[in-house]
Amino acid sequence: MATSDSNASALEPTREYPPSPHPMQRPPPTRMIVSHLTQNVTNIVNNPTPAPQGDISRLSDHACTEAYENKSDEFDELKCYPGTRKVLLDRLDTWLSAPLNNRRAIMWLDGPMGSGKSAAARSIAERMSLKDRLLGMFIFRKGEAGRGNATQFVTTLAYQMAFSIPHIRPLIAQQIVHDPSIFRQSISRQLDVLIIEPLRQLRNNPDLDITSLANVIIVDGLDECDDEKEGQENIQTSILNMLYRLTLNAEILPFAILVASRPEIHLKSWFRQKAHDNVTSCITLDSSYKPDEDIRFFVTQSFLKLRESHPLRHHLPPRWPLEPEEHDLAMEPTADDIGACARVEHIVRLSSGQFIFPSVSMKFIASPRNQPHQRLQCIMQRKSYDTADPSTPNAILDNLYCQLEMLCGNTNVSKGTTTLANTFSPTSFKGGIRPLYRAIGITRNMHLSTVFIPAVPP
Repeated sequence: MATSDSNASALEPTREYPPSPHPMQRPPPTRMIVSHLTQNVTNIVNNPTPAPQGDISRLSDHACTEAYENKSDEFDELKCYPGTRKVLLDRLDTWLSAPLNNRRAIMWLDGPMGSGKSAAARSIAERMSLKDRLLGMFIFRKGEAGRGNATQFVTTLAYQMAFSIPHIRPLIAQQIVHDPSIFRQSISRQLDVLIIEPLRQLRNNPDLDITSLANVIIVDGLDECDDEKEGQENIQTSILNMLYRLTLNAEILPFAILVASRPEIHLKSWFRQKAHDNVTSCITLDSSYKPDEDIRFFVTQSFLKLRESHPLRHHLPPRWPLEPEEHDLAMEPTADDIGACARVEHIVRLSSGQFIFPSVSMKFIASPRNQPHQRLQCIMQRKSYDTADPSTPNAILDNLYCQLEMLCGNTNVSKGTTTLANTFSPTSFKGGIRPLYRAIGITRNMHLSTVFIPAVPP
């Protein structure tokens, strides 16, 4: 009797699939213009593995590549600056690489805005990708299509898994054939169909060592995920519950899941539940990781680079950025000289342990159209305010806001709430006031954007 195609494919022996590069590792396609038509041309030399066809291609239509691709980002540092956050990254690396019986399955990396969570998450993602341990990554970004909510969360992870574990590709495709409506179903159902069930089927292969498979999932910016129907807190908790469900299937894959976010109350509450004690642990980015040392190193190296490569470097004062009384005019400043100088220490104090301020400041100083020493002087005129009221929202960032006049060119910063009619899209609005990019809250329902800037102390 004739056998249907689907049944026939189910009876076929397991095929050997060549290893495929993880989507984060694949080179971007070459762009070319032909008769006013833009085409993507695959670089066959650099990417010899053909793209998955059939129903995996259908899965790619529902995946958000912006949520994991290692693209340049105008506002955020993609990774930790070389030589910084060594202790943190090594601790994460050790945890992610440990066998399941020597670690907890979920790690929460929390800290305030600007503390370097995203940079650490992306740096560790690169490490895991180079070790072929990265199963998938999802970077949430508030207000952005595809990654401002959880609609494509599971499908994006499943699509990456098809590359990270090539043997699972036909099993995922088979699930889509059996349930073509899966893309319209809940993300909880998608988790079962597109991730857990294919892994369970893969586990039945006696010749496959599951401990050798990619098992690391990284979720960054969970606090930025929103949902109009469920609400922000509910959807974020739902995602944590789904990740927890993955850890309950350790027999099919010993997951290691890193979640990075701000320490929102509902997230703290979830991680403190007794039921999660055995599978979760936490790293808080605070003073115990000595951020001042890393900030000082970053600022020092940035000044050295400016002295070597800035277009106007020949107009810099001798031994800049040292103060005149700090140097011998006959000698070039060393890294130790710069690292110990008062101007670097001033920037470190203004940073209040947060990487966002030195990052923005050094970009401000490095502007190719301006004299670096003149821009540095603008920063030196700012004061360090260590008495921010801890009861105010984002008190840790009050110091940063107090320094923004030198970036905005506005010397009349006053206390109060400024409400701007948002006639632009969130993206264009953010682009218009770049220094405040990570501090803008878009009130979507009111179609307003509200920015609070604390008063500058006298």
